[in-house]
Amino acid sequence: MLSPEVITDAAEVAEKARKKFGNFASLHEAFAVLAEEVDELKEWVQSPQSMRDHEAIRSEALDIAAVALRIANGEYVRER
Repeated sequence: MLSPEVITDAAEVAEKARKKFGNFASLHEAFAVLAEEVDELKEWVQSPQSMRDHEAIRSEALDIAAVALRIANGEYVRER
């Protein structure tokens, strides 16, 4: 079961990004941001287990979740 804290944290990351950057200019831009965040997590996945920073991994996973939430919320449309 998902922890309520994870859901809250992802929503907070999404809100912070929304305030800082506004809506995505397009769905393509939203996807590019999502892909960039996935690539950042992938770097941790491919790193040796002894070198993994679990707080950084959590942060990257929350960034992915936040972008996905913003896409699901339709924040790639200029006018909402």
